[in-house]
Amino acid sequence: MMVLRIGLALVVTLQALSSGLPLIGYAAFKLGLIHPVSGPAARMVPVWIETPWWQLAVWAVCVAGLPVAAWRLIRRRATVGLYLVVILVNTGLQWLMLRGPQAQRLFASSMRSDYDRLAVLLLVGALIWWVEQRRERTG
Repeated sequence: MMVLRIGLALVVTLQALSSGLPLIGYAAFKLGLIHPVSGPAARMVPVWIETPWWQLAVWAVCVAGLPVAAWRLIRRRATVGLYLVVILVNTGLQWLMLRGPQAQRLFASSMRSDYDRLAVLLLVGALIWWVEQRRERTG
């Protein structure tokens, strides 16, 4: 069972990296550290401009919660609640961010992949729950 816990913790950590890297781009632009004028990053500038700091702060808390959930999973602590709260808040925030006119223009074609990603994240949550239930029955 520990191998499955480590595998799930790795998946959760990779999710944190996957979600954290775009956050770095948003923050770098907002802080004036990057000034893209061409290429794929330049297309993001209108979205970065319309995104308020409070959304980035909530996003950062969600990203930080994922490694905590991974660590708790490995340490055999209750994890599913934290994981699901982080995923649901992050999904709600993403939905809110995608409601902006610039984001809708840029990301309208990728909405299907967001649903697929959410399904995978919920599957990981179900596996975490299953692992925790097995521990209670055998412990």
